[in-house]
Amino acid sequence: MRTRKDENAKTKKVIKNTAITLSDNKKTLLITADLPDVTEENISVYLEDNSVTITALDDKVRYQKTIKVPSGVRLYKKNFHDGVLELVLEKTGT
Repeated sequence: MRTRKDENAKTKKVIKNTAITLSDNKKTLLITADLPDVTEENISVYLEDNSVTITALDDKVRYQKTIKVPSGVRLYKKNFHDGVLELVLEKTGT
């Protein structure tokens, strides 16, 4: 007997091979992540010590990625447009 929970688990799309780029310059780091089929309201960004974790979770999509970054950065800007998340991290120790 299938339950509704079982049906939902089968239909949830897991984003596995998303393109992530990390660009480094003297004062900032730019992280871009392709997150198709995700809405901005379902994206969470956590910055801890020397890592950034991007999580997207809704009824149809599940995604989580942790990216190593240098210590001493802070989230300066977050932009999401047409399925692409852009994070600008400011290097505070520079």
